[in-house]
Amino acid sequence: MWKITRPVLRPVGGAMIIVLFYLLRIFPIKKNKVLACVSGGRRYDDNQKFIMEELHKLIPDLDIVWVKNPQYEYELPAWMRPVKWRSWRWLYEYATAKIWTNNCCEPDYVVERIIALGCENCVESKENYGKARASVNDYTRFEEIC
Repeated sequence: MWKITRPVLRPVGGAMIIVLFYLLRIFPIKKNKVLACVSGGRRYDDNQKFIMEELHKLIPDLDIVWVKNPQYEYELPAWMRPVKWRSWRWLYEYATAKIWTNNCCEPDYVVERIIALGCENCVESKENYGKARASVNDYTRFEEIC
């Protein structure tokens, strides 16, 4: 039965999440929020761990959210907020975070926003928004420009 219904239900579920992402646009993007995810919330390691630790050293008041899968047990630093993977809160955090960093491909249903911060140097393209391809120094430089 599942072999028949899965190809139908998976696209429908993805479409519903896309609609939720568009509805969550009523909430503004929080400039000081960073969301990190490693392998679907399975562990606390990889580049995201070190990027978040350096960001916290540079900007201590940054709101850092770590996506955590409850099936896996590991400790997070006290300054980092965990959010349950694939929960309602997870969708909200994704929709309102300024920066996303992930070590795997984003699902098709994650909808990125294009934002402009009011100056010509700060217009971000859809291809670059949300991807942690820049160094920590680029993030602080970005804050100085704006």
